[in-house]
Amino acid sequence: MSDDRKKAFWFIALLSMLVILPFLGETIFYSKGEPREAIVAFSMLESGNWILPVNYGTDIAYKPPFLYWAIAAISSLFGGVSEYSSRLPSAIAFLAMQLVFFSFIAKRKGVKTAFLTSILLLSSFEVHRAAVACRVDMLQVSLIVISLCLLFRWDEKECRGIPWLAVLLMGCATLTKGPVGSIFPCVCIGLYQLLRGRSFWKTFFLLLLVGILSLIPYAAWAGAAYAQGGQSFVDLMLEENTGRFMGKMSYGSHENPIWYNFLTVIWGWIPWTLVLLLSLFGLKWKNMRVLPEGTSFGECIGKAWKKFRSQSPLQLFTWVVILFIFIFYCIPKSKRSVYLLPIYPFMAVLIAEYLLALVQRGAKVFKISAHIFASLCLILTVTFIAVRLGLIPDS
Repeated sequence: MSDDRKKAFWFIALLSMLVILPFLGETIFYSKGEPREAIVAFSMLESGNWILPVNYGTDIAYKPPFLYWAIAAISSLFGGVSEYSSRLPSAIAFLAMQLVFFSFIAKRKGVKTAFLTSILLLSSFEVHRAAVACRVDMLQVSLIVISLCLLFRWDEKECRGIPWLAVLLMGCATLTKGPVGSIFPCVCIGLYQLLRGRSFWKTFFLLLLVGILSLIPYAAWAGAAYAQGGQSFVDLMLEENTGRFMGKMSYGSHENPIWYNFLTVIWGWIPWTLVLLLSLFGLKWKNMRVLPEGTSFGECIGKAWKKFRSQSPLQLFTWVVILFIFIFYCIPKSKRSVYLLPIYPFMAVLIAEYLLALVQRGAKVFKISAHIFASLCLILTVTFIAVRLGLIPDS
């Protein structure tokens, strides 16, 4: 590792820890989801049942137990379940993803791109919110993203042997939120390999083996949980997985239209959404084309497809991950902003490259954005002081 990469790595590590870790316990649980997750870990510690604990005397957990195991293990060291100990697994997962992804991008695209990618992730509203919450989402996302990096590295080495670390992490991801923890990494790397011209059957059977191996921990837990919970456990798991995807749940669960996913991605990248929006006014739209030139529409589509497939390996893989996961979550009726979290690191790479290109062109968007952000910070600071001093009446 070069000196520049080492310095950037440790700077990102220190900055991320200072931004995330000190403030985890500063606020009480602020949503119904946080205490719902924490109470499962509390029940594990109280009852000693680490497979399928019962909450409030009747309810069993909605999700597999990996997050609850992590909360319970950390809380036992802290002397009990608290806001801080319950949120710490999400924070640690984010830090692990941040540093692994930095190293992954820095090696293949350079330190500048990796550094800006990490800054984007740390300051993204959606990612930051998940990193400091007692929810399963950040833990699952971290395991999926790191698995994707490991599978890409495995592909670079011509898929020699079994990527055991990726298998282990995918197994933990399935134990966090279900089979998608294995499906996403396997399908994404499989589609990438097919686009690169690999043999379909070789790719299929090799990734089928990897996928089956990664599902063994989930299957072992499900078997033990069925022995305790019986048919009620089976019904709950089917509803939370296949029922949620097929829109056949017994209750309405975050049902939203397709455009909701586009809106949440735009909202999730605040404050960078403002920078990207302002940059659009400086682009030379007359010189841009949606499709390459051709004598017919079919020829234009063919050239666009060929151009898409001929991208650099990491660029193609980045687009495959973003498009597959985004389209996948457009299918079910149930849609939440956190479902799209696995695409944020890969989107950050594209945004970082775009912003660096603007810097090279000497675009004024950053100066304008800086003035807007500074003005907003000043207004918010003055408002905060005025409220704290009682200058604004309660009425």
